[in-house]
Amino acid sequence: MSQGCANGGSGKPQLRAATSLKRRQRTPLYKRVVGQIRQMIRDGRLGPGDQLLPERQLAEALGVSRPALREALTALTSLGLIEVRPGGGAYVRKASLDSLVEPLAAIMMTGEEDVFHLLEVRRILESQGARLATARASSRDLLRLRENALIAERDMSKGFADESDTEFHQSIVQAAHNPVLIEVMSMLSGLMREAYGPTRAKLLADPDKARIYAEQHYRIYLAMRLKRPRTRWQRKRPSANTWIRSRGR
Repeated sequence: MSQGCANGGSGKPQLRAATSLKRRQRTPLYKRVVGQIRQMIRDGRLGPGDQLLPERQLAEALGVSRPALREALTALTSLGLIEVRPGGGAYVRKASLDSLVEPLAAIMMTGEEDVFHLLEVRRILESQGARLATARASSRDLLRLRENALIAERDMSKGFADESDTEFHQSIVQAAHNPVLIEVMSMLSGLMREAYGPTRAKLLADPDKARIYAEQHYRIYLAMRLKRPRTRWQRKRPSANTWIRSRGR
């Protein structure tokens, strides 16, 4: 080894030596196994309901140790890609909203800050969904939106609106005709009902807030029918986010 590398030497030789001596980071073995099995699922070589080989045979087929395989199976289970049945082996799970909701619900708390963040995400997605829906909505979509707006307005005037409010917001994204957006918003709606339901009930307990909040639904419908996705109701809509934060003060 050169004296410059061993003792420091000048800056540039030391940098070249340090670069050449730097050890490459290796991907943990279990992550490579996870990648292989995920690729098999994407390629269709493994389908929903398929049973994986027994542990010993699967480890041999993949060329890894059984401990590394177990670690990979644990990771795949946490990702919702496989299901390990005690005494029955490992199976590829069927893709569903539940496999998306469960991990997200596990990290969701019921605190006011978490409700606020969930509302923010929904509004970001719904705002862009409304833009698409305004351009793509059919006459049938608009009719459904109008009906849901009137039902939500009626329910809110009575102090409850979980079901009808959810249906109204879903009808907006359905009019966008984007299947991925529809699935994601459906997932969020389930979380919203659990996390935001009690807060919405308190909001609707105030007659003035309930009236203003209810009227917004029909105004949204009118704006979409008139092809005006950005109207004044968007800027003046009563902010549940602000109300939530004010409760903590």
